[in-house]
Amino acid sequence: MNTTATRTARETEPSHALKPRLRVLLVEDDPADRDLILSELNKGEFEIHSDAAVTADEFRQRIRANCPDVVLADYNLGQWRGTDALEIMREEGLDIPLILVSGALGDVTAVECIKQGVTDYVLKDSLGRLPMALRGALKDKSAREERIEARKRAGSEQKKRDQAAKKLQSQIADLETRIAEREQAMRDIEAAMSAPGFYDNRDQAQPVIDRHQALMWELGDLMHQWEELQKSEI
Repeated sequence: MNTTATRTARETEPSHALKPRLRVLLVEDDPADRDLILSELNKGEFEIHSDAAVTADEFRQRIRANCPDVVLADYNLGQWRGTDALEIMREEGLDIPLILVSGALGDVTAVECIKQGVTDYVLKDSLGRLPMALRGALKDKSAREERIEARKRAGSEQKKRDQAAKKLQSQIADLETRIAEREQAMRDIEAAMSAPGFYDNRDQAQPVIDRHQALMWELGDLMHQWEELQKSEI
């Protein structure tokens, strides 16, 4: 096979392998409608992996066993409604986009569904709009996840700042205690040094004088540390 033929063969190979994988859970009691929906989805940019549920119990089992990326649900399912799937997902602690795919949905009902948490809705006679609704739902979910992560990061940074501030306050309080102790020790020594006859016995006086000098140095060093920590706090 020549080079041109090889390139042409590669160009005509199906590109589905390059499509991102998307897990879709169809909540639809009409098999024919399920096939139409899947047919429309397979025209889009995703490699569709689908599962189906009809009853509320089946729906709960499916999302527990294999959590989908998106849920497509009919509004009227006989014994329950597609919007009931929202409550089930909330009970399970899941944030999954839900798009209603319904035969008929009045404006008032549609608005109420959106208020309840439905991401979007598509009428069955306008399934060509489904890929666009799907992209929008996934984009909204990604934006929500980014906001949640941003809040978590902000909370983590605030926690670190709070811990650092608490540690700094503890260090300042410790220094203030040590400064107060040395100031009191110096006052005691100075009172002793001012007593009559203190310097009469030089051998006894010298250690006290040396201790007073050492306390002065210690106090100066502690005061310097305290001032530096105060600057850090500001």
